[in-house]
Amino acid sequence: MRTHRFHVSPHLSADLAPLEDITRDCWYSWQPDVSRLMERIDGDAWAASEKRPAAAFARLSKGAIDAAASDEGLRAEVRRLADALAAERSKAESNEDGMLVAYFSCEFGLDQGLPIYSGGLGLLAGDHLKAATNLGVPLVGVGLFYGQGYFRQDISADGWQIERYPANLPAELPLVEERTDDGSPLTVHVDLVGERVLARVLRAQVGSVRLYLLDTDIEGNSAGARAITDRLYGGDREHRIRQELVLGIGGVRALAALGLAPTVFHMNEGHSAFLVIERLRVLIREHGLTYEEAVAVTRASTVFTTHTPVPAGNEVFETDLALRYLGPLVAELGLDWATFAGLGVIPGAADTRLGMTVLALNTAGRANGVSALHGVVSRGMWKDIWPGLTAEEVPIGSVTNGVHTQSWLGPELR
Repeated sequence: MRTHRFHVSPHLSADLAPLEDITRDCWYSWQPDVSRLMERIDGDAWAASEKRPAAAFARLSKGAIDAAASDEGLRAEVRRLADALAAERSKAESNEDGMLVAYFSCEFGLDQGLPIYSGGLGLLAGDHLKAATNLGVPLVGVGLFYGQGYFRQDISADGWQIERYPANLPAELPLVEERTDDGSPLTVHVDLVGERVLARVLRAQVGSVRLYLLDTDIEGNSAGARAITDRLYGGDREHRIRQELVLGIGGVRALAALGLAPTVFHMNEGHSAFLVIERLRVLIREHGLTYEEAVAVTRASTVFTTHTPVPAGNEVFETDLALRYLGPLVAELGLDWATFAGLGVIPGAADTRLGMTVLALNTAGRANGVSALHGVVSRGMWKDIWPGLTAEEVPIGSVTNGVHTQSWLGPELR
């Protein structure tokens, strides 16, 4: 459970007021001028923040602020960066056809200043958000806010790995708490085995793209519910299914609560595949579609990217565990368990556990690997989902991974 602390924001003059917005937008991750500006304003705060703009802003001393307010050069740089950020955000303003992609992932690697990622999957997701803002693509990200993120690695004197889990303090991160019209925190709920679990919605801005993160460590939840979003890839199988239900079902509900109506849902690996349960519930219960019609609509508007061809990247849940958590949700759809479970099991397979990759492939109208070779491997791995098709005929394509070039350029190349 997170330790709650008071946070006092520095008082800024009108000329310096844009600093908070600049340092709380992950746009800074490919704008080294933001880091240079914060170091110029308060070198001690910059060093203490471990070179994280939002954390440096939270640590600004009154003396440094007063000195910056009297420095025309610094004030001009703040204005220039504020104008550049406004120009970046304006790229997605024209969206006449109403398209909106909701990109779900269990981790996003935007910058070390928001440590909710572990490796390649998260960095890919983060780079997708950055590229989307550069290109003006109408996209929002959906993930979880982990109070302790992923572990930091130390090595002991005798060569053993030591894992540290530093607390992620929202006041020092590039995050904003979403609120309702009356000013209260925006929350959604997910029912987990009879317990109503609340999650607040935090937003990380990435230029014109918004990343929404769900956090269950809030008042009103039990200790067990508050711990759901504690660590990335932590805990046992029950902990993981609870996290992934909050991500999938809670994520869809958060978008609805924000008034957003995605036209495309993208699942980055299978961790978020439970989003289809909430989408089916809305289509069946609120729009009156039959189960077959709801599945067809879901498939027509869902994309799935499969990644690592090893068990860690293709999760399965034991039938008893899946039934305990998903049974009531499936019953709410008016379905029997066997009908729903069939979406997550390979036909005729001896393994009847619920597979997240299988569920995603069965409910996505388009699927892809992350390179041409990986597409070949994936078609061979999952061909049994489509009996009668050869591996070459399996509907899994490929999109070769790229990177957000500006984020990875060294200073010499810049």
